[in-house]
Amino acid sequence: MAAPTVYRSLTRFPVLHKSILAECPKTFINVQPCRFKQSIVFKKKEERKAAGSGPQAPIEKKFLRDTPLHSVYIVDDYPPQPFTLEECFTMHKEAAQPAMTNTLHAQVYADILLDMSTLKKTKFMKNVRGLLDFPHKFIHGQKKTYMIFSEDQKDVELAKAKGAQYAGGDDIFNYIKQNLIRREDIEQCDFVLSTPTMAVKLMGIKPILQEMLPSVKNGCVFNNLAETLALYEQNVRFKSIRESDAVGHMQVPFGQLNQDLPQIKDNFKYLTKCLNDLKPSGGFMKELYVIAPPSAERFMLTKTEHAAEKAKSKKQQSKQETEDDDEDEEE
Repeated sequence: MAAPTVYRSLTRFPVLHKSILAECPKTFINVQPCRFKQSIVFKKKEERKAAGSGPQAPIEKKFLRDTPLHSVYIVDDYPPQPFTLEECFTMHKEAAQPAMTNTLHAQVYADILLDMSTLKKTKFMKNVRGLLDFPHKFIHGQKKTYMIFSEDQKDVELAKAKGAQYAGGDDIFNYIKQNLIRREDIEQCDFVLSTPTMAVKLMGIKPILQEMLPSVKNGCVFNNLAETLALYEQNVRFKSIRESDAVGHMQVPFGQLNQDLPQIKDNFKYLTKCLNDLKPSGGFMKELYVIAPPSAERFMLTKTEHAAEKAKSKKQQSKQETEDDDEDEEE
């Protein structure tokens, strides 16, 4: 009597009886069910072999020399060559003459790569932002957005007339607490300004505002809104963007090509001093390129031009970082 056929649940394939399996060729039993598994295992082995046993080191680009022998050379054959600020400005200005691109009104930017690390290996700097009051003014054309807290209705009306994204008192404060205004919405604003009274209340939402919390130290607490807005519109905004935990990026205008070289140097000196003061351990600016859009040229600046004037000792650095942490906790 033949063995009854038993089917697997929810399938059309029968379960083979032992007597039937005994009559089947061994090649069918051993090879047929394993061919897909073996192919997958073989493929994974090949992938591991191709990838190597460990992480591969980045391929270093080989150059002919560190510095070119002549003034005309193929750029790809040499590493980026550093220039002084005077050389960068002169080259950009020559390319912007009316006979060429005719862009002498273009702004000169510092394209900066930032080192966000601190003395503690597991701690990194927060994003930095603020205003720059350059000694020599120029047309920067920046449009700034604000979130303004004030209990005075006149301030609220003035803020709305100036185009503030959010303006109010307890109502805006409650919207943030109820998550009707989210952290992503706040980050779209360049600055959060507040009266002294509202600044005390905003301590309750410090985890949401984080580094944008108004304080006397960052200059975002005002007594006269009209004067404060006029000052903010006149000056130049800077803001860092985090590319990783330890690396940030920033582009800041510090002049125009139609300005004199001494004015450009004064503005650049002021810029580097303000940024270097933000990091007590020094070495805040890793690389700096001078650019002048719409030109695509990028000229690397020598490190001596943007290095901190005098590095502090590790003891002083650690003390200042601890003081900054204490101030953040008090806020």
